[in-house]
Amino acid sequence: MIETNFDFVLIGFFSSLFFLCLLQFTKKNHIKFSLDDSKGPQKIHSEQIMRIGGVIIVPSYFLTTFFFEQNQIFYLKLCLVLIPVLFFGFAEDIFKNVKPYKRLIGTLITAFLIYFFLETALSDFSIIKLKQPILILFFTVLGITTITNAFNIIDGLNGLSLGIAIISLLSIFFVAINIKDTFSADLVLFLVSPLIPIFIFNFPFSKIFIGDGGAYILGCIVSLATITISENNNEVNPFFSLLIILYPLYECIRSFVRRLINSKRFDWPDNLHLHSILYQWFVSKKFQSKAANPIASFTILISVLILNIWGIRNFDDRNNLILGCIVFIIFYEVLIKFSKKEFKL
Repeated sequence: MIETNFDFVLIGFFSSLFFLCLLQFTKKNHIKFSLDDSKGPQKIHSEQIMRIGGVIIVPSYFLTTFFFEQNQIFYLKLCLVLIPVLFFGFAEDIFKNVKPYKRLIGTLITAFLIYFFLETALSDFSIIKLKQPILILFFTVLGITTITNAFNIIDGLNGLSLGIAIISLLSIFFVAINIKDTFSADLVLFLVSPLIPIFIFNFPFSKIFIGDGGAYILGCIVSLATITISENNNEVNPFFSLLIILYPLYECIRSFVRRLINSKRFDWPDNLHLHSILYQWFVSKKFQSKAANPIASFTILISVLILNIWGIRNFDDRNNLILGCIVFIIFYEVLIKFSKKEFKL
C-alpha cells in the first residue's frame, strides 16, 4: 500500500465549501449576472439558479497548494494553465453571448499550456505509439480540447458532468493505488476534493450550476489525469483511459456526426443527447420534471460507474477494455432507441 496525501481531500473540500458559502451569501449582489438562462432547446429546468459554481474550482485548487510542499510547483502551474479556459467559460456564464469559437480558443490555449508547462503529452495509443513531437502535440491538444467540449455537452442534468468527472478521477485513483503510482494518486485527490461539495449542492436537487466555466475545467482535469496515468505507467493500457472517458467522448463524437449528417451547425445546441432523451422519457412516464432530472442523471451515472468498475478490474487487459467500450456503445444506442419510442424528436 502506498502512502497518499489524503489531507488534499480535507483541504480541497473545505476550500470549495468556503467559496460555495461565499457565493450563496453574496447571491443578491450578483444574481442578475449569474442567473442561468432557462431558454434554449437543451434547457430542461425552470428554477432560478446560479450558473457560476465552476468559478470556485481553480481558487480552491490554488488555496490547497499552499498547504503542501511536495509537487507544489506542479500544482501551482496547473492552477495557472486552467485560467484561460476558465476565463472564457466564466465570461459565457456571466454575459451569455461569448461566441463558441472564442471559448474554443480558451480551450486550445489551456491544452497547449498543459503540454508545454505541465509536460503532459498523449503519445501511446496501445496499437501505435507516436514518436514525432509535432504529432504528439497535435493529438494531445486535440484530445484535451475534445474531452473539454464533451464535458460541456453532457452538462445538462443535475450532477451529471460532476458525477462523471468524480467517477473517472476515482477510477484513476484506485488504479494508481494498485500500481503504486503515488504521483497520480495524489494528483487525483488534489483534483477531486473540491468537486465533492459542489456535487452535493448540485445533486439530486440543484442549488447551483457549474456553468460552462466549470464544465470546461472538468474536461481539462479529467484529460490531464487520464493522460498522466497511462503515459507514466506501462502496465496501464491506454484503452483504460479511453474507457473511463468513453461516455462524454462518444456523446461528443456522435453529436458531431449527427449534426454533420443533418447539415446542422456543430455549435448549435439541441435536445438529442442521451441525457436529454432519457429525461424526456422519464417525463413521458409521468415523472415530475424536478424528479425526472436527477433520476435520469442517476441512471447514466450508475451505467458509467459499472463501466468504470470493469475498467479498474481490467486496466492492463487491452482486449477486455475494448470489449467494455463496445458493450457500452451498444448499451448507449439501445437506450437511446428504447427511450425515443415514447415520443417523436
